[in-house]
Amino acid sequence: MDYEARERFAECVKVLRADRRHKQFAEILGVSRPTVIGWENCKVAPKRESLERVAKLRGESLDEFLSYLEGARRRDPLDRLLAQLSGLSREQMAVVLRAIADRFDS
Repeated sequence: MDYEARERFAECVKVLRADRRHKQFAEILGVSRPTVIGWENCKVAPKRESLERVAKLRGESLDEFLSYLEGARRRDPLDRLLAQLSGLSREQMAVVLRAIADRFDS
């Protein structure tokens, strides 16, 4: 995996991890805390199993995710939003739902 792909992967990990601690997110993916930190710092390339798990959290197939990492454009914004929502914690989802409710109220 080249450096640009690792940068894209790092950004994906940061978005999916959101406000979770590195250790919590590592447990979700079945890796160690230092591995997650290494990904976010572009120091460690992910193994295939980790790529599959991250792709699943994003709501994508492994092929779609690998294409994205290689520089292909991502799906339309609504699909992207739905994929991001699938990776949110309960607390984050509550914030999103409150924002949606506020939007309907205004």
